Amino acid sequence: MDYLYTWTAVIFGILYFDTQHLASRRAEYSVSQTQGAVMENTRLTSALCQRGWELSVSPGDGHCLMHSVVFSWQNQLPHWEKISLHHLKTDIFLEITTNFNDYLMFLEPPTKEHLVRGMSAYLLSKRYNQQFGDIAPLVISNTNSEH
Repeated sequence: MDYLYTWTAVIFGILYFDTQHLASRRAEYSVSQTQGAVMENTRLTSALCQRGWELSVSPGDGHCLMHSVVFSWQNQLPHWEKISLHHLKTDIFLEITTNFNDYLMFLEPPTKEHLVRGMSAYLLSKRYNQQFGDIAPLVISNTNSEH
């Protein structure tokens, strides 16, 4: 019986040590990764400033691309300062329903129903990790968002 308890204690000790060691390694990696990202961000910010550009933050809510586009248009194109996320969503909807044939080749299956379903999931449910999310930059670039 004592033999079984000894082995159980040894095995538990090894597993506990391994778990603690892995947790500390994860924490070190996380800190290292964060420091690297901050350092890279500093380099990026410096490079952008040299060109007269700036780094801005977008909410990570599934519509980060659209938030970034709206922010960019509002700040770089003064006559577009009244554009909003709602305007851009409306223009995406109009672009897809008007020119759907331009986008079918990027989808599997290449059907209008699949395109409209994907667009709805992207615009209404913020599901960017699907086929429509992949073609969203193209669709946005083809919109007529000048309001």
